Amino acid sequence: YSKECSMNSIHLLDNNKIIFFDTDFTQIEDDLLKNMIDQNLHYVEELDLESLVLAPLISLAPKEVHIYSDDADQGIIQTIQNIFLERVS
Repeated sequence: YSKECSMNSIHLLDNNKIIFFDTDFTQIEDDLLKNMIDQNLHYVEELDLESLVLAPLISLAPKEVHIYSDDADQGIIQTIQNIFLERVS
């Protein structure tokens, strides 16, 4: 909440992997996502799947996170909901 929002909204599609889309529903490629990650969140090791989802979200700090998934009880979805609380739909 203390981090300034750099995007109004972001859309996440759960399709066996989380796919990011910007406000205009344009897909954000993995390479661009890695570049969006705040330098303080980078790790020495390779980023794992969960980090590739959470680190860009935390770095972007969107005002709204829209998740499209058939499995709302999935661990990563629950983690996103716990972090972004009422920002998630």
